Amino acid sequence: MHIDARWLLPTAVATSGMYLAVSEIRAIAEARQSLGWPHVPGHVRAAGPLEQPHERGAPPFQRVRYVYTVAGIDYESNRVSFGRSPRERVVSGAEVVGYSENERVTVYYDPKDPENAVLEPGPTTAGWIAIAAGVGLVLFAGWIGRALT
Repeated sequence: MHIDARWLLPTAVATSGMYLAVSEIRAIAEARQSLGWPHVPGHVRAAGPLEQPHERGAPPFQRVRYVYTVAGIDYESNRVSFGRSPRERVVSGAEVVGYSENERVTVYYDPKDPENAVLEPGPTTAGWIAIAAGVGLVLFAGWIGRALT
């Protein structure tokens, strides 16, 4: 069996694009379901900037831990949204744009699994952008493949 090495790059790019798109489609499906989840009051136990920013020169995202009670059972979570929320950005090490300690929040939880909770239900723009990027990679791989023939 002979593998034509010219096809390795387009195959890898297409596979990466499909993986990205499919994983984000699943995340958006769960995020859309969260729009119908019940909600309970909660409060932020801890909030502050992450130690390391994800990108050079970019402000770090906020670390948030919140607590809430469902059917008499206490839960703790750190998911703010399905993707990145503008409220999670940190302006500087001292000034936080998003959530603050002891802030009262509304917690949306999965009725089938109350440990699965979020402060901002629904899909974010970042998820849709990731799907578009995945589709773009697949199209780019097709263009590379076409150029090879």
